[in-house]
Amino acid sequence: MAQLLAALLEGLVFGMIIALIPGPIFFLIIQRTLREGRLIGFLCGLGAVQADAVYAIMSAIGLTAVSHYLLTYQSLITLMGGFFILFLGTKTFSRHIAMPVTQSNKNGFINAWLSTFALTMTNPVTILSYTAIFAGLGIGEDDFLTAVIFVVGVILGALCIVVLLVSFLHYFRSKLSPQAFTMINKIAGITLIGFGVAAIVRALLIILRNHTWM
Repeated sequence: MAQLLAALLEGLVFGMIIALIPGPIFFLIIQRTLREGRLIGFLCGLGAVQADAVYAIMSAIGLTAVSHYLLTYQSLITLMGGFFILFLGTKTFSRHIAMPVTQSNKNGFINAWLSTFALTMTNPVTILSYTAIFAGLGIGEDDFLTAVIFVVGVILGALCIVVLLVSFLHYFRSKLSPQAFTMINKIAGITLIGFGVAAIVRALLIILRNHTWM
């Protein structure tokens, strides 16, 4: 029981830390919360957290065949993810919206969740991260329950940060002037473009070095 509780607490802390690391998902949540409201922002965060959980569970239960396949084609998957981020950044930067809107369309909700879920899934190296974490915590493949509790902690911790971030942004959303909103949109777009270009360059360098897409 003590081991499970420790795994849950460690997962909570780890989930909060990864949710606070500035990356493309972090800026997407900020931009879409300010533009479309707190529910869209939460769904963006939820998609990313669930994709992380998928990789964590794959690592926990030792799906070596799937993990090996994803890591084999890591450069190609990363390249696709880079172009996706670049597309989102360009779209965000070029969008002209004077004031934020409230998204109430079902397709908009699905799109918000799916975009960050798919984007997070384009980083298969996450599997190695969780494998290293499980090893560092002494969680082996035979400790499935402990690993699952840890993953639950990660999900809860990350979602706590997402809820706090989205709520904070939603509070200031109505106070933004059209000029401030436009500036934030442009900054978010440029940031996403930068992340996309970096991912593309990183993937191409790996491909050129190995002379293969794998």
